[in-house]
Amino acid sequence: MSSMEQELTFMEVRLFRLAQTRWKMDRTECADIFREHDLLGYIQDAYEEFHEQGDEANMEDIEAFLSAKGVSLDVAG
Repeated sequence: MSSMEQELTFMEVRLFRLAQTRWKMDRTECADIFREHDLLGYIQDAYEEFHEQGDEANMEDIEAFLSAKGVSLDVAG
């Protein structure tokens, strides 16, 4: 695994764990949201931008992406 792939995986895991906390979901519920809306693909596509931003901005971006798809979340901001 290349260094960039490792960094991407680390980011995906970190954002997944942050999402669990912010959205007050267990692992399974959060994984369902990630899978249903291809959030790992979204994070991969936005990696260059996300790499430049902090986690808070990245989570806000993900939440805006989901909101645009009609997903309503209980965000513990």
